[in-house]
Amino acid sequence: MRASDTVCRLGGDEFVIVLSEVAHAEDTAVCAEKILKKLRVPIVIDGQEIHISSSIGIAIFPGDGARQRSC
Repeated sequence: MRASDTVCRLGGDEFVIVLSEVAHAEDTAVCAEKILKKLRVPIVIDGQEIHISSSIGIAIFPGDGARQRSC
């Protein structure tokens, strides 16, 4: 991650990454794919190869945070 970004562990296996200074919303998907690619690499512990799975959701502020009211 860049020095301007923030990585937080919410608890258990949930993490949040806040990307600041993003020029285009599409750049968040590029970053997410880079993270997923790194997480696909197996980890070897005591000679045992471990594979993990992950999923990423993306929310863009302020658009995805706007509430719509119905009449």
